[in-house]
Amino acid sequence: MFLQKNKQTFKLRQSNCFYNESLILKAFISYIAFISLFYFSFLACNTENRKANSVGFENEMEGMDITQINDFIIDSGRVGIIRDTDSKENIIQKFGNEHIQLDSFFLEGMYQEMILLIDSGKNEELEIHFNEDNKVAVIGIKQNKSPYHYKNGIKVGTSLFDLTQLNKKPIEFYGFGWDYSGRIAALNNGKLKT
Repeated sequence: MFLQKNKQTFKLRQSNCFYNESLILKAFISYIAFISLFYFSFLACNTENRKANSVGFENEMEGMDITQINDFIIDSGRVGIIRDTDSKENIIQKFGNEHIQLDSFFLEGMYQEMILLIDSGKNEELEIHFNEDNKVAVIGIKQNKSPYHYKNGIKVGTSLFDLTQLNKKPIEFYGFGWDYSGRIAALNNGKLKT
């Protein structure tokens, strides 16, 4: 299978499908921008405030069904009801075994670690990686229709135009010509923070 470029349109010869180059690039940039913003904001929060907030939040959850308490908000060390201080066991307890799946995580074909998938294959799917202390290290959100979002509305699928409008300044990305590229390089002192 190979691609032939002709007047800003790619023709996939085997299936005769047409893809607009600019739409594909915009979707890819939006996805990478969201993941980058999520990753940096998740790691850059104040640990002391999170510990204090976590206790109150956990007490509020007591006896409630998961659908009643998951607000799908990404904010200050949390994604929905998952805190960055949670262990694998805490997460399994919060969601229940019926929502959890263990999976192998590979990079470039090489096994890296075991991860938790929550609601695998559904819009609410989360991919959770843990550090050596068995605490949340990274949470991946990959579903295009994921309900998880920041309070300012940024989510998977947010366009580059909308991100720039929220930032009030141009956003720079690392190049797209290699693996793991597309991360935010600079917000240029805009309104958004990493």
